[in-house]
Amino acid sequence: MKLFIYFLVVLSIPFVSLAGEWTPVDESTIRFDGHIREGDVEKLRAVLNSKVKTVIVRSTGGATTIGLAMGRILIPYKMHLIVDGFCGSSCANYLFTSAYTKEIKSGWVGFHGNVTAALKISWPEFEQELRNQHKKTDEQIAQFKNELIAESKLEQDYFNNLGISQELFDRTQRADKGMGDGKQYVFLCPKPETFLKYGIQNVEGAQDINYGDFPGMVNVLD
Repeated sequence: MKLFIYFLVVLSIPFVSLAGEWTPVDESTIRFDGHIREGDVEKLRAVLNSKVKTVIVRSTGGATTIGLAMGRILIPYKMHLIVDGFCGSSCANYLFTSAYTKEIKSGWVGFHGNVTAALKISWPEFEQELRNQHKKTDEQIAQFKNELIAESKLEQDYFNNLGISQELFDRTQRADKGMGDGKQYVFLCPKPETFLKYGIQNVEGAQDINYGDFPGMVNVLD
């Protein structure tokens, strides 16, 4: 049923980027560029060691299962994470939050829900899509939902341990990102006080929500 997990990602990401790559920059720094997908956990383990203190990221996100697994690996290292351009979706949820200190060097960090929020808010839409457009059976849909429930439990343990509120993801799962203005946005890019409101600590740098060449993508700063 792994295909169904990736189907959730396809529903959530309005653009496609290059496959992700973990590369060493120097003895104390590693870098991730591209889309989070299968194989990236193994690539991370290959470049990670006790000397690494800094992670640079540039990613629009990707597979939730893989992002969560990488975040769980990185937490004990208490990294300094640098955003070089953009960090959205699973990159923001799991890589950005895994770091002890975070720096937005350029671009933006954007949130638009998580697995738990998708189950709570968007499941009827996903279920209809699976049944009507992808012709999945009731049994397949039930199995998919059970997989998401299991992943949600891991996800909530992750955020609870970090002291990050699920309210951020419930808010950003909605099309208006909680702005109440009737408009649709791809990502909510939090201001410093908003990061703190939802329990994301030690963030430096300013959000530039217009960074990057993504036609039709409208983010909101709040």
